[in-house]
Amino acid sequence: MPILDINGHPITHLNTQSNIRNIEFGAGKNYFGKVLYPECFLTDKNLPSLSHFTELPYYDKNSDCHYIDFICDFDNHNFNEHIFDTIILCNPFGFGYSTLILAQSFFNRVGDLLNDNGQVVVISSHTNIFGKQKNLQRFLDSTEPEFYSKYIFELESFEELTPEHVIRLNFTFRKSCLDEIATPSQKMIIRKIGIRNNG
Repeated sequence: MPILDINGHPITHLNTQSNIRNIEFGAGKNYFGKVLYPECFLTDKNLPSLSHFTELPYYDKNSDCHYIDFICDFDNHNFNEHIFDTIILCNPFGFGYSTLILAQSFFNRVGDLLNDNGQVVVISSHTNIFGKQKNLQRFLDSTEPEFYSKYIFELESFEELTPEHVIRLNFTFRKSCLDEIATPSQKMIIRKIGIRNNG
């Protein structure tokens, strides 16, 4: 049975980002964005050496395939100045907010890619330094102007992902190597609330 999105429609492959409102970076073998944020543009900087789900005569959530729509690096692709409502990161690795300086760069980039009032959805474990709530809060609470982003963000919601949580029950997440299972323990929604006035 095909994987269905939250509206009950089979997930789809998108070959262009025009008019796409949601994007997931570093998707690997994951289809989280396509299910919960329909018509989500899944990206990664590397293409897994697996069949694309559209190449399979039959696929389901246990199929060994990938769902990526486009290959790009989070830091360097401009999407022809297209901006999004939602950016999704599932178990981010190599980009995020592990330090204040990386967080500044990350949120400058995210702010450039998001519409006003856009959101970043982060699914990760408490131990993932790139997606850890404690590191995020340290950045958001920082009063050191040299680490400010061009944009202002707030942590809108934080949710513990217990083993019984619907996300843990319905999705399998993997580490960046794609061979090992990652166990997420938190979901955060970070909201872009404005542009910083440096005057």
